[in-house]
Amino acid sequence: MLRDGNIAEPDAGRTTTSELVQGHSAGVKLVKAFNNINVNHIPALARPADASDRTALPISGDDAEAKAGATTLIRLLGFDTVDAGGLAEIWHFEPESASFAVPYFADPARAKASWDEAREAVRPGRPLDDFTPYMDAGAPLPAHRMRTLLAETPRALGADQSR
Repeated sequence: MLRDGNIAEPDAGRTTTSELVQGHSAGVKLVKAFNNINVNHIPALARPADASDRTALPISGDDAEAKAGATTLIRLLGFDTVDAGGLAEIWHFEPESASFAVPYFADPARAKASWDEAREAVRPGRPLDDFTPYMDAGAPLPAHRMRTLLAETPRALGADQSR
């Protein structure tokens, strides 16, 4: 795992981080959503239910009723949803996947370059004091495109992720 350090089970592909959380949360019906979109893009990309340029967010969970409730909430907040499967499938929209954050930028190539620059800046252990990440107003990402991104994403194990 990149952000939270190394955790053997998800790093080896034997489980996902969400499955680990679920395992420590008896009785909780966990649904993962909103983790793949930049916080600044949430208000910028929310649209009314009848808008032709609605953005889609992936969701994952093992409980159908909980996913239905999350879908209702997400739709009320101005987004469509794409069911990415159960908690074992959350890797389709985690960091370094094709659907993680970059596709919501108006200039995805510039956003990716900015993140690569940040990754290189901290590699030697320097703080990012003088680094300002690229940010734009975002671009709608329709459900059909999200489905394609999810389907095209190969699983990256912790050891394979950029450091």
